[in-house]
Amino acid sequence: MIRNAVFAAGLILLSLQSAWPNGEGEVVVSIAPIHSLVKEVMGESGDPILLLRGYASPHSFQLKPSQLRKMHSARAVFYVSKSFETFLIRSFNGLPSSVAKISLMDASNIEIRPYREGGAWAVHEEEAHHHETLEGRDDHAFDDDPHIWLDPENAVTIVRQIEGELGKLFPENKALYGANAKTLVAKIQSMDKRLTEKLAPVLTMPFVVFHDSYQYFEKHYGLRAVGSILLEPKSSPSIARLQEIRAKIKETKAKCIFREPQFSDKLVRTASEGSTIKSGLLDPLGSDLPQGVGLYIGLMETLADAMVSCLK
Repeated sequence: MIRNAVFAAGLILLSLQSAWPNGEGEVVVSIAPIHSLVKEVMGESGDPILLLRGYASPHSFQLKPSQLRKMHSARAVFYVSKSFETFLIRSFNGLPSSVAKISLMDASNIEIRPYREGGAWAVHEEEAHHHETLEGRDDHAFDDDPHIWLDPENAVTIVRQIEGELGKLFPENKALYGANAKTLVAKIQSMDKRLTEKLAPVLTMPFVVFHDSYQYFEKHYGLRAVGSILLEPKSSPSIARLQEIRAKIKETKAKCIFREPQFSDKLVRTASEGSTIKSGLLDPLGSDLPQGVGLYIGLMETLADAMVSCLK
């Protein structure tokens, strides 16, 4: 009887290993949008671990000891850049050399945009800023905008980078990753067409954002942001900056000011005092959405819906 029980346990273990040949937790991902893309490429071959959940902000997050242990036992950590997930910098120094640390901002053909200067932007200021494609760069300056996933073309590049990196780590699943990546790219491109049509009626409508984290989305679809209350969420705006934003709202007749769920709406209320501007909600991380498969598409559609709802 004991021998039969052991044999049965062995069969169960073997079936689990067949279902997840890479093992659960061998891939760790920093934020939910990237985790969603990794999960869709991996499919049934594994279950990547997400570090930031719910309304946690990468600007103030601190790793738990349990998360550090998971990173130490992982084969790979996918993240955007050390300038974005600053909480990873120290932990990376202590990770074994066997753990692949994959910065998606360093992927070939990713478009990188610098942060815009000041709080109130000229209507055509974006044309004065160049965007660049960086290859083989180890890290990015803190004046590079890391919200790269909000451009669907960048998302496609990220998917292909994930496919390649996973294929090197787990060559036995390379064909599966290729098929899943192809399906996901098609879904992103289909979503892009839908959002282009959905956003068409509000392209000329001026709006203000909480902090400068949406320009990849704005530039891709041709939207008209005219300013941000903050450049960097860790710093508070000066009185002069708030006055500048109020003047910009009045000058441009901005239709909406967008807050973010990770932060208090006090600054949004202060900036909009004395105006009739509407308030909306944008979240670049998809904090309210179910994690995993479908979150990235849902995030982009939620952003478009929020903009249309507030601006139209």
